[in-house]
Amino acid sequence: MNTEDIQSQYSLGERDFSGADLSQVNLSQVNLERVVLWRADLSQAILTGTNLSSADLWGANLREADLSQAVLCGANLGQADLSEAILHLTNLHTTLYNFSTQFPPNFDPTKAGAYLIAPEALLTEAKLSGVDLSDTNLSGANLTRADLWKTNLKGADLKQANLTRACLIGADLQDVDLTGANLSRSNLMGANLKGAKLLNATLSGILYDETTQFPEDFDPVKAGAHLIAPGVSLPMANLSQSNLSGVDLSEADLSQVDLSQGHFFGISLLRANLRKANLRGVQFWEADLREADLQEADVRGADLWVSLISGADFRGADLRR
Repeated sequence: MNTEDIQSQYSLGERDFSGADLSQVNLSQVNLERVVLWRADLSQAILTGTNLSSADLWGANLREADLSQAVLCGANLGQADLSEAILHLTNLHTTLYNFSTQFPPNFDPTKAGAYLIAPEALLTEAKLSGVDLSDTNLSGANLTRADLWKTNLKGADLKQANLTRACLIGADLQDVDLTGANLSRSNLMGANLKGAKLLNATLSGILYDETTQFPEDFDPVKAGAHLIAPGVSLPMANLSQSNLSGVDLSEADLSQVDLSQGHFFGISLLRANLRKANLRGVQFWEADLREADLQEADVRGADLWVSLISGADFRGADLRR
């Protein structure tokens, strides 16, 4: 397969070139975003400045390939062979690799911003939104505050993993093993947990909505989870540093709730009860606070940019900047 073949097929919508022989091919400056090159032979290929972001290069042969200034953000390099590859100014930020990935001598993928996908991996605040991590082994991994928005984790092993405050909005968690995992205060709105194993998992303070799918016979309320929906009652709940952008909490009872340092872009709090709530440092951009009860609330440092506040009751509230 030559340069013209792959460019032509890619431009027509083809993305799967698994197992293709592309050795010594010149794909310099070509856009191959999200291409599938699973076990492809790219040895000695010229890939200078090539866009391989989110590409699947699992098991690919990249020996002696020139990847200078190439972009591999979010690409999967699991099992790939990059020994003797040229990685001068290569963008490997958020690239995935595992223990079987071979890099050039003295090359440190962690310093380059790549993520090791393996048991007990340190992935604190990792940006893994939309990534395919299905069937991976991340048992014991630290995923505290990780961004796993719409990430495919189907069938993954997350036993004993730390997912505290992780963003799992819309994530596919079907058949995931979360035995003994800590998901406290994680955001599971819109997530699918059908068939997930939750034995001894810590689920206190997790956020979910009416579209979240839990395993059969699982009771999120008994587990200490918080339903995010119009009219809910969450007095004195700790929701600090939460991201509830775009959600509808109209007419909810949020009295004395801790929402400090939260991100609430476009949130609806129409006629909500926020009496004595802690709203310090909250970003309320374009929020709907009409007729909300904010009496005696702590609103210090909150940003109400372009928010609707007509009819809101701020009597006794602390509005200092």
